[in-house]
Amino acid sequence: TGARSIQLRARGDLDIDEEMAQVEDLAFERPAGGEGSTREKVKMFGVWLDADVAGRQVSQREVEAASDPSSELSDDDKAEIFFAEGTRLMKRGEFASAAALYERAVQLVSAKTRRGGEYTLWLAQAMHAAGDE
Repeated sequence: TGARSIQLRARGDLDIDEEMAQVEDLAFERPAGGEGSTREKVKMFGVWLDADVAGRQVSQREVEAASDPSSELSDDDKAEIFFAEGTRLMKRGEFASAAALYERAVQLVSAKTRRGGEYTLWLAQAMHAAGDE
C-alpha cells in the first residue's frame, strides 16, 4: 500500500470523534469512507480485533469497581474493564500485570465466544511478552 493522507474539514466542521476515527483509519490502514470502509475493527499488535474490544471506545471504568464483589456490573462489563486496564498496562510494557488482568477477563467470558477468543489472544501475547510461555 502506498502512503495515504486524510483531508480534514475546516476546524469546527468535524467533531473530535470523527477526527480521531480518521486518524485511526490511517494508523490501522483502514479505508477511510466509501466501499470497504469499516471502523468496527482495529489492528493491535498485528491482529485485527473488534473496536469495542481494543479500540479507543473501550470503557474507562475503574478496575476497582469490577473487582468489588458487591458490584452490580455484569460479568461482561467486568471483563471489559479488566481487558481495558490490561491493554493500558500492555502498552506501557507491564506484561505480567497485563496478563493477570487478561486472565481475569478470560475467566468471566466464555472462551467459545468471539470476545473470549480475542481476550485469550491478548492473554497469550502478554504471557509471551512477559516470558511466561
